[in-house]
Formats: sequence, structure tokens, C-alpha cells
Amino acid sequence: MNCAEILKKMELAANPAAVAGMARYGITAKKAYGLSTPALKKLAREIGKDHALAQQLWATEILEARGLASLVDELERVSERQMERWVKDFDSWAVCDGTCLNLFRKTPFAHRKCREWSSRPEEFVKRAGFALLACLAAWSAPAGQNAGYCSCSRTSCEATHFHTAPNLTNVSVQRNVSELRPLFVRNVTVERPVTTAAAE
Repeated sequence: MNCAEILKKMELAANPAAVAGMARYGITAKKAYGLSTPALKKLAREIGKDHALAQQLWATEILEARGLASLVDELERVSERQMERWVKDFDSWAVCDGTCLNLFRKTPFAHRKCREWSSRPEEFVKRAGFALLACLAAWSAPAGQNAGYCSCSRTSCEATHFHTAPNLTNVSVQRNVSELRPLFVRNVTVERPVTTAAAE
């Protein structure tokens, strides 16, 4: 099944009511068909893994096509350069969290990107850093080893605000980060300004 055939299949299954409802959950996209996550996962199983196809699907800028791209890409062929390209394309929490969950967390670059992205100023790049942190906390290792996953600064952690409507994935991200916070904040050295009293 090639990219054009997949897009045609998505178009035939489009759900305009679902697209209209996405706005209530803060999901924005240049184009969307309103397909459900189970439907995309079923389609991904039918297609199988295909790196070239994943790149073509991502380039369409269609919400569901990008979600499918994160499901069908070949993990061993995902480069750090690709991750940097894709993270800059994130335009909603749905694409951000879904891509981190389905693909990025499984790469050998996940831990480094978690640290780097969580300190970046761009809204969805920063969110991706914390989404990766939540994914790594939930799936990658026993709780006792999670302290080494992210050396985010206290400022980065406390100053992060996800400017999106409430959603279950966002709640999951915040819950996992909250559970880990005592671990990674305790292991971070924070530079504080010297007060007058201390200087004297």
C-alpha cells in the first residue's frame, strides 16, 4: 500500500464530526480526517514497517498521516537528525505525545533528547522532552533507575507550562513527571544568586 492509497483510504473513512470535536481538546492541524487511534493502529498492522513510507506520510502534514508515520517507521533507521526535523514540526499535543510514545522513546537517542528538549524554549519541543521523560519513566526501567533519565534543571521543571487544553495524555505526562520529580530534582545542582547577607 503506497502513500496515495493510504491517504485515499483515510479520506473515505473521514469523520467530520470527530474533526470538529478535536478543537475541544486542543488538537490543531492543517488537515485532519478524524480517524481514531485504534483505526490507525489497525491500519499500521496492515501496512507493516516501512521507513520510506513513514517519511512520505509525515511530509503530508495531515494529523492522522503523521500519527501513522510514527507507527510504521523502522526503529533502527530513525536517526537523531530525523528526530530533530520531526520535533520542529509538532503543532499539537496529539502529534507530540503520540510520536514520543510510539517511536521516539524506543530510540537510542531518547535519553539525550529528553534532557535537551526539556530545556528548549519552543512549546512543543519542550513538551516533547517531558513527554519522553514520562515515557521512559513508565516503560524503560525500574523506578529506582529513573533518576538518571533526565538532568532537567529545577527552573526548567517548574517553569514548564503546556499551553494546551486538558487531555488524558497531558495528565499522564504531568503525573509521571510529578512522581519522578523528587528523584531528578534532588540530583541537580542549581546555581542560586549570592545574597547580600551571604556575601558579607
